[in-house]
Amino acid sequence: MLGLVFVLPLIDKFENRRLMLVTLPASVPTLAMAALAPGRVTLLTASFLVGATSCGLQMIVVMAATLSNEAERGQVVGRVMSGLILGVLLSRPAGSLIAGALGWRAVYATSAIAVAILMMMLARSLPVYRPQSPVGYFESLASLLPLVTREPVLRRRRPIRRC
Repeated sequence: MLGLVFVLPLIDKFENRRLMLVTLPASVPTLAMAALAPGRVTLLTASFLVGATSCGLQMIVVMAATLSNEAERGQVVGRVMSGLILGVLLSRPAGSLIAGALGWRAVYATSAIAVAILMMMLARSLPVYRPQSPVGYFESLASLLPLVTREPVLRRRRPIRRC
């Protein structure tokens, strides 16, 4: 969550390819830290850092929207989002299979390896794009507050149902 709020807006200020190739490698050691955590405090710290550094893939959505022409933008973003959602949906059963066979630490280790491989693939295929945004980083962050106050759906919270 912190990565989405504080790191993702940097995509409007910095060269996109480089930002992604800095953010993704930052998540590899945090995932490894979680896999090797000797205790709860280290695991919780690693989990926090994984959440803070795991916004690199969401940057791909922004980059795809920016680089596609206006006539095809919805289709391109839909394809990228479909891939991300499919990955999220398949990660749970894959994680369960890995944890069942090798233990919970293997899930984090496998994730670290997968992110490292993805990073290498993206380093070869992502184009360089320098945004020309006139809006500053802090202005971008400040724009979130009015959005939350204007959009009731962002304020809605559903109660957690116990099974």
